[in-house]
Amino acid sequence: MFEKIAFVFLGWLLGLLGPVIIDAIRRKRENDLGRLAIKTELANLRVKLAFASYTIEEHQGSMTRLKLKWVIKQLGLQPTDEQLASVTDTLKKLLEASDEELSQHFASRKGPPGKSLTLQRYNTPLLDARVSALWSFDTSSQRILLEIRSALDIAAEIIDRATHFTNLTFQKLENGNHQRAVENVTGCYDQYAAQAKRIVELIDEFQKITTA
Repeated sequence: MFEKIAFVFLGWLLGLLGPVIIDAIRRKRENDLGRLAIKTELANLRVKLAFASYTIEEHQGSMTRLKLKWVIKQLGLQPTDEQLASVTDTLKKLLEASDEELSQHFASRKGPPGKSLTLQRYNTPLLDARVSALWSFDTSSQRILLEIRSALDIAAEIIDRATHFTNLTFQKLENGNHQRAVENVTGCYDQYAAQAKRIVELIDEFQKITTA
């Protein structure tokens, strides 16, 4: 008698908890996939921003051997495809040059006065969409992810300012205003390169925490 009651109760309990358990398993699986998607997205973003900083500093004439090594290091952290491997090999060959030769190379690559750059606006659609996966990370990782989003917003604001000042350079400005507009564009380029490096370093920090 008691065994039958126990079996009935157990069946009722399993029927009650079954959907809850299945839902918990489903959520965990979705969060695991979401976490992987976010980490992959940020790894790809790191490469893009590292190379963007290189392109800007080369244009500005501020690239150095130390900065070049930093870029190569960042590119090397990403699983290589054929295109990335080719770019990385090309940059590594530059390190074989003497300091004088390298300085001459970077000087020759400096953009002429007045030549503008197109700054790329980068987004993180997977990070933005996978809200539940975001909150499945530990507190430190969440903080870094939010800092990355904030830093990307700042980069977007820099792009808007650069576009504004670039448009001003095509207008007939007097009393030194044209030169100030050109200087402001240059300043925006420097700020964008610095912001790109900051985001890359935040991604590095995030990857280290989540793989520890």
